Amino acid sequence: MAPARVLLLGGSSYVAQFVVERCLKQQHGGNAHAYVVACTLRSSVSLLPPCFTPAPSREDNAEQQVQVYWDVDLMTMTGVRECIRDFRPNVIINCAAVASPALCEKDPEKAQAINEPHALVKFIQRETNWRVRFVHFSTDFVYDGTNPPEQGYKETDAKTSLDSRLTAYGAMKLRFDEFLLSQESLDGFILRIANVLGPSSPYFPNQAPKFMQWLHQQLFLEKKAQDPLTLWSDEIRSYIYVRDLVEILFALLHCDGSLNESRTMTLVNVGKFALCHS
Repeated sequence: MAPARVLLLGGSSYVAQFVVERCLKQQHGGNAHAYVVACTLRSSVSLLPPCFTPAPSREDNAEQQVQVYWDVDLMTMTGVRECIRDFRPNVIINCAAVASPALCEKDPEKAQAINEPHALVKFIQRETNWRVRFVHFSTDFVYDGTNPPEQGYKETDAKTSLDSRLTAYGAMKLRFDEFLLSQESLDGFILRIANVLGPSSPYFPNQAPKFMQWLHQQLFLEKKAQDPLTLWSDEIRSYIYVRDLVEILFALLHCDGSLNESRTMTLVNVGKFALCHS
């Protein structure tokens, strides 16, 4: 069986780096599921991590490398079409997002262009003449927070309305979820994920820290530990370990039966690990 070709949009994002890590470990482990991996970056970096190489790579050991497409911007679609045509992925995983609610409020036009990439979906539908599975990461911010904590939320609990209590970020993500679900010729998954935590980024450690790294910096770095720390008292969140999230993603991609044969989008709340047995 030919290796699956996986393209990660937003390759320096926290989750994307752990997806890359998982793919590379699987190559060395001799697993039946093999991958050729590529990722996109908005700008060049002075030194690529080991195993990362500028695309296009035509070397024999492409399965042990991560091909990098530079200057790819989902907001303007600069370079997006070209890298998809060149790499010809079987799976496209969209990790690009403006995930800060504050930034979404400050610059809604830019945030909407990235968080609701309609042009990307239309390109996949109209311009690829091979089967592509599209994976999109959504968020628990699509839920309005009115349910009791012990009740939790089902996928159908997210609703758009004029009196919605959603943040601009949550509203953008929910609109795009609904758009994806309305596309009859699109195949893949929407993963609504909780707040992600885990170790430091494996390949691009200088990216913006996740909550646990940020909290550690605020509490224990000498320059910052002297300042008062403001936290929230009116927010209840659930968390998911980043490597558990990655395992769930791959379990879904490897599921046999109706999920694997589907030509529609499947929406999933992601909060715990559940194996799919063939």
